[in-house]
Amino acid sequence: MYRDRLKEEITVISQKLQIPEKKINSTLNENTELTNLQRVLDQLIKQRDKSN
Repeated sequence: MYRDRLKEEITVISQKLQIPEKKINSTLNENTELTNLQRVLDQLIKQRDKSN
């Protein structure tokens, strides 16, 4: 999934740059694209669950 690949890419690059784990997590949590993707996924899951 695109979201997972993006997270992995950010994590790998950050680790190569020796960025602390806390900062990596903070960056992932504050990433606008990831946040928007998660919001849309949550909405789709809710819709799916309502129809089942």
